[in-house]
Amino acid sequence: MPQDQIAALIGIAPDTLRKHYDLELGLGKAQASAAVAKTLFNKATVGQDTTAMIWWTKAQMRWAETQRHEQMGPDGGAIHHTFEWLK
Repeated sequence: MPQDQIAALIGIAPDTLRKHYDLELGLGKAQASAAVAKTLFNKATVGQDTTAMIWWTKAQMRWAETQRHEQMGPDGGAIHHTFEWLK
C-alpha cells in the first residue's frame, strides 16, 4: 500500500509517517516480498503451479524460449535474389 494511503489511514501526514516509521516501512515491504517469494518457491518446488515453475526457470535459471528460423533455397542451398531496375 502506498505510504500516503497508510498515513491517511492512521491520520498523519506522509512526512510524519516516514520520519517516525521509516524502519517499519522498509521492513514491511521486505517481509511482504519474502513471503511472496517463499510461496512462489514452494509452489514451484512441489509441482503445484506450472506458471511458478516457468517463472523460476526464466528468472533464476536464465532459461528462455527461443525460436530459430532458417530459409533455404532449392535442395537446401542458398537463396539467390535477382534485382532488375524498371525503366
